[in-house]
Amino acid sequence: PIYVLALLNFVITRLVYGYLLPYAETKKTDLGGAFWVSQLHNVYIGVVIYCLLMTGVLYSRAATIGPMLIAAPSLGYVLLSWRRFDSALA
Repeated sequence: PIYVLALLNFVITRLVYGYLLPYAETKKTDLGGAFWVSQLHNVYIGVVIYCLLMTGVLYSRAATIGPMLIAAPSLGYVLLSWRRFDSALA
């Protein structure tokens, strides 16, 4: 029956992954903090560029200026958040 094959599959899978999991990643020196902060700065730069581009797209494609005025404050929020992020690390 199918349940015997399923049980056999789960048992074999448990044995294989139970053996492989401890050896999946070797020990390395910990430099994650500096790289993490650098990556977050890059993410903030990307979000600022995205906000600028989307505000420009809304300005050029919308029939009125309203959608651009709704989207524009997001740039201020991103810049404020980025400043707060930098001050928390200083």
